[in-house]
Amino acid sequence: SALLSLKDAASLSVRLRTPAMVEPPVPVQDVVELAERFLKHGTGYYSPVDPDLLSDDFVFRAALIGPLNKADYCYTMTTLQVYAGYPDLQPNAFAFTIDPADPFRCWFFTRATGTFTQPWNPFGQKLSALTLQPTGAAARLPTEAFSITFTPEGKVKYLTVGYVADRWEASMPDAHRSNTGGFGAVLGLFYAAGQQQLAKAALNANGRAVGNWLSNNLDKSLAKTRSNAEDLPPWYRE
Repeated sequence: SALLSLKDAASLSVRLRTPAMVEPPVPVQDVVELAERFLKHGTGYYSPVDPDLLSDDFVFRAALIGPLNKADYCYTMTTLQVYAGYPDLQPNAFAFTIDPADPFRCWFFTRATGTFTQPWNPFGQKLSALTLQPTGAAARLPTEAFSITFTPEGKVKYLTVGYVADRWEASMPDAHRSNTGGFGAVLGLFYAAGQQQLAKAALNANGRAVGNWLSNNLDKSLAKTRSNAEDLPPWYRE
């Protein structure tokens, strides 16, 4: 018959209304290699920050610090200049793995080490009088979980750092056991530099909020610990 049967018509209607299946994007670059390159050349922690390696909608998140957008992250890391005080700082990263739910996300651990051998001013140019003088202290940070999520173009979109996996490391051989009081990331380096109270003060949410208020309202040169909500990219949520 030239006319469609009811069954055929219903089938055609379903096919017309059903959108074609779209295959999810697949990384064209090796995500582990991208992560290793970023650790070596662009974090702002182990070496100066490289904005060109970050996407425009980049977000940084740590356990206490963040979220920070690209501009705030670059300014904060340039102010902290951790690599200046600890020029031999190394991540000693291991166990790189791709997230089974997101092929653009690479997870790994770090067990950073470094020596406080150079003057370190993590407070900004206006507070250069507070520059910390080197003590020669060797810092062994605890094992920390990191992740880096890349765009299809290979730029860093999301960076999570400093989630201490085992604060006490009771079973770790003494030569490798952390000596930073269980603090990771920059707080661990403050601790190793003899600034234990400064490391502990960063745990105070009210103190971090005051610092952000000062940055927003009185002194833009102060580094932020959290971007304003309206300045974060739309994709980010907590």
